[in-house]
Amino acid sequence: MDGRVESVRVTSTPDPRLSACAAAIVKQHAQFPEMTSVKKFSHPFNFPVKPDSGAH
Repeated sequence: MDGRVESVRVTSTPDPRLSACAAAIVKQHAQFPEMTSVKKFSHPFNFPVKPDSGAH
């Protein structure tokens, strides 16, 4: 394993465009040390929702 992120899964989002952007950035730019076996982990990214944003 070369340390690149192979997949990103969004489980919930206040804005699909925001989650698509964040997922793309993580996949394109996150880099981890090389490994000899597959490793999985999860990490929450919490984005605040402004009351006047119109998100429900």
